[in-house]
Amino acid sequence: MKTEKILKHIAAETGFQEKAIAEKIENIKNNGPVVPFKLEIHVHEDCFCNCLFCINKEWRNQKNKKELEQANLDGNVLEKIVSEAKELNINSISFSGGGEPLLNPNTLQAIKKANSLGLSTKLVTNGVLLDEKAFGILLDCSHLRVSISAASEEKFQEVQNSDIKITLKELFDKVKNFIEKRNKLGKKVEVWLSYQIIKNNSTEIEKFVTLAENAGVDGILFEFPYCVRKELMCSEEEAKNAKKTIQETAEKHKNELKISFSEETLDYLENNEKRFSHCLAPYFKLTIASNGHIFPCCQMADQGGSNHRQYSLGRLDQKTGLKKILTSENAKEKVREINPKECPDCIPSELKINNFLGELKI
Repeated sequence: MKTEKILKHIAAETGFQEKAIAEKIENIKNNGPVVPFKLEIHVHEDCFCNCLFCINKEWRNQKNKKELEQANLDGNVLEKIVSEAKELNINSISFSGGGEPLLNPNTLQAIKKANSLGLSTKLVTNGVLLDEKAFGILLDCSHLRVSISAASEEKFQEVQNSDIKITLKELFDKVKNFIEKRNKLGKKVEVWLSYQIIKNNSTEIEKFVTLAENAGVDGILFEFPYCVRKELMCSEEEAKNAKKTIQETAEKHKNELKISFSEETLDYLENNEKRFSHCLAPYFKLTIASNGHIFPCCQMADQGGSNHRQYSLGRLDQKTGLKKILTSENAKEKVREINPKECPDCIPSELKINNFLGELKI
């Protein structure tokens, strides 16, 4: 595969410009620092939802409440991460989890700072804690993604099962209210919903699209979760029907909202072969766990990275910042030491990047 073709594939997968990707590849070849295009920050590990498809649910249930409440990034550390990301020309930060990011009282202030520095910011949330205070800051974000995986009240309570009692209508009203404020103020933040397709909700797709359209969202991301208990996975027939419904519904509503179907997660369940000898995805994205450890990918950072501490590039705290860790020889050595045969399965997008770069024999 020619380099030009690989650059196009990676650009399509990541949204980054081909020129920037080419420069990143040169940086890798020259043994440059492990400074990615973007960061994913797991600001908190706890969550009040008990979503059926959540890969961290069982782990949380084994922890005591006090331990989970303390599993959140310090406000000063968060602000330092944001400031140094700007210095390092990291232009995009996603605040997610882990758990529910808005449970960390420092999240909104960190997002506000990132917005003020001109960084592209994204919040991934279950939406339950969205309120007027959050709106005032999130309206200046680049992207807000709210996870809702049901179109009926019965399925909503079954699939997401929140400890904070909220109805599906109340959650959609929050989304609609945010969009109305955005439109009134002329803000540019894109609002998307994400829908995880499992056996329990695979027949509610068309109804969900109607609800989303009525709320005024910009788009919906449909996914088959790739880390879910087998009894929750759609059968081959259910997956086929869901895919057909998404395609037909997308065509029907193409003038009203964008509908993205991450078909790669369906393929991934059948073929997640690693065709590379060196993991280079950390040069494109790094994940910071809720305890400050920096990991090559989100799979390693889940649950505070408790099962993959050997892969940590370093730990952020009041004294040790992002710049010091990412520009160190230790960070480069840690990335070089990753054995694809031994580390966790890549998420679909990073598997693609690594397989493409593997073609270049870097």
